[in-house]
Amino acid sequence: MTSETLVKDLMKPFPASDIKQREGAGRRTFDYIEGENVIERLIEATGGAFDIEVVEGPILYERLAATSSKGERPISPFWQAKVRLTIPGLGTRTQIGTAVLENEDSAKGAVTDGIKKAATLFGVGLQLYDTPPGHAASTRPAAGRGSLGAGEPGMTAGTVNVGPGPCPSCKAPEGKKHGTNCRA
Repeated sequence: MTSETLVKDLMKPFPASDIKQREGAGRRTFDYIEGENVIERLIEATGGAFDIEVVEGPILYERLAATSSKGERPISPFWQAKVRLTIPGLGTRTQIGTAVLENEDSAKGAVTDGIKKAATLFGVGLQLYDTPPGHAASTRPAAGRGSLGAGEPGMTAGTVNVGPGPCPSCKAPEGKKHGTNCRA
C-alpha cells in the first residue's frame, strides 16, 4: 500500500451515525468521534500495522487554579496522558489527552483522548474541523489540505492554515499562521 493510499484511507469521512455531539465551554456544541471508531479506522486503514505507546501518565492533576484577568478560578480534577501513535511509512505523532475525573475509567479516557488527537494529525476525523457542529459530513476534498501535521485547521491560534484558501475567521492565507485571536 502506498503512503498516498494509506492517507486517503485514514482521511475517509466518517458516516453521520458515528459523529456524536457534546456541550463544551461557553455552551458551545462540539462534534466528536468515539475512540472505538478511531481505533477501528486505524485498524482498517493500516491492516493493524500501527503502534500506540503511552509515553507519560496518566497523571492526575487535582489542585489547580487558572488565573485570568477576572481572578483565580478552580479547575476540576483531570487526568492527562501523553500518547505516541506510529504508522509505518507515515511516521510518529505525539499528543496529550485529557479527561475530567469522573470515575474509575477516567484515566483510560485521557489515553483514548490522546490516541484520538494523535490520529487527527494523520488525517483521521479531520472532517469535523471542516463543518459547523451538527453538520456531520464534509464535502471538502482531501486534496489541497496541505501536509499532515502542519497544524490542525482552525484549532489553535498560531497554527498554520492548511487551506484550501484563506481562513474564514482571521483571513490568514493558506500556508500562513492563523491570527492570535482566530476562533475558526
